[in-house]
Order: sequence, then C-alpha cells, then structure tokens
Amino acid sequence: MTRPLLAAAMLALALAAPIAARAGLTQADIAGAGLTPPPGAELPADLPLQEADGTPRTLGTLLAGKPALVMFVDYTCTTLCAATVDALGAALANVAFREDADYRVLVIGFNPADGAAEASAFRDAHFGGTAFARRTHFLVGSPAAIERLSRVVGLKVVYDAEHRQFAHAVDVLLVAPGSRVERVLNPLAVTPFDLRLALAETDVGQLASPADRVALLCYGWDALSGIHTLAITRILTASCLATMFVLGGAILFWLRRERREAAR
Repeated sequence: MTRPLLAAAMLALALAAPIAARAGLTQADIAGAGLTPPPGAELPADLPLQEADGTPRTLGTLLAGKPALVMFVDYTCTTLCAATVDALGAALANVAFREDADYRVLVIGFNPADGAAEASAFRDAHFGGTAFARRTHFLVGSPAAIERLSRVVGLKVVYDAEHRQFAHAVDVLLVAPGSRVERVLNPLAVTPFDLRLALAETDVGQLASPADRVALLCYGWDALSGIHTLAITRILTASCLATMFVLGGAILFWLRRERREAAR
C-alpha cells in the first residue's frame, strides 16, 4: 500500500472508531484543544530537546537557520498522529526541495510520559527505514521544555484519563529561517504545490526559483479555509469582468455585422 493510501486508510479507521471510545471528554473539553500561535511567535532557540536516539539538541541547532515544518504528536497515540505525519511525508515526497538540507521537519512529542524510546518506537513502527524517517527529526523534551514551547506556539492539549489519550490539534507549523512562526497548515489538506510555495515564501532568496517567484506574486489560495484571499479574489473578479466585456463586445459586433449583411 502506498503512503498516501495508508494515510487515508488510517484516517478512515480513526474516524470510524466507536463514539463511546471518545466519550471521555465533553465537547467543551475538546473545544479547549488547539494550536493557535500568537502574532509574532518565535521558537526559543535555546530550548533543549532529544532526538529519538537520545542525542541532545537545542531547537536552534535543529532549525539551523532553515525553513521548517513542525508537528506536535503523542508518540503513544492510537488514532490520528501517525496518519497525519504520514500525510505530510507523502506530500513532501513530491516537493523538489531537499528535506533536512533545504528545510527541516521536526516532529515533537508533547506527552510528558514519552521519552526517546517512545519516539524511536513510533518512528520505526510507522515509517521503518524510509527516507522520510532518516531525514525527519523525531524529538522529545522534558515536561518543563514542552510546557514552555507549548506556551510560545499556543499549543493546548486536553487529557482523557478514562482512555489515556489526548485531544490535540493535528496541524503543522510553518517556521521561517529566523524561527518566526509564519502560519499553520493542515497536513490532511495541504498539497505538494502548497508546501513548495509555502517553503519558498519563507526563504525566497534561497529556495524559490524564478517560476516560484512569479507564482508567489499571485498565489492567494488559503489552504486552511479553502478560499481565495482578498487580493486574489479581486484579481479573479477583475479578470471575470474583463472577460465578460470582451465576450459582450464580440457578440455585439457580430450581431451588428449580421444585421448590416441582412439589410444589404
């Protein structure tokens, strides 16, 4: 099974789970979970983390001045975490930029009970020896470090003690080379085209080709809401009106021409 199909299958299974299995939290509890970075949020460069093999890193060393995609997961999750990471990996497989060379992908565990062993088990169980697993950084941190990072990026999770699971966002942070959070992307909806232009937009001088720069001038599709931004909407509206005037003028011209010929 290909990775996109696997992600779709895992998502379908998760959504088909019995309602009772998710009944440990109320709607109000679930509404409290999310990922909402405050304006101007920047990832703390000195934040200490660990790779899945136990190697200590700082967040600044991991980012290394490159654009990054950052996900927060529960490494012992049994529902959507693996599927969303896989969906991101499948989309990135069709992006021409080189992962870990041109940009970084960081998967960070927020569950305070998870350590390097859980991160390693999650990576190996779901991604094995794939190139995505080799190039992606699966990370953990101390409860204090994760709490600090969560405050910075506006990550809020809600624990369901009955089922020992977390309600949390499955979104991806797009981070600019200066560690500033640019936007939030949905890995289950974003396309390779969206990812390429999003990465190029954060680091135009390094990643964007001449064609990318042209696309960025008129790129206005909002992958989060599924609608065009105001600028591109105005362009499309103006284009439609211009087309209507041209067609209307052509129709009027041919009608007048036919009338003149009929009169002769």
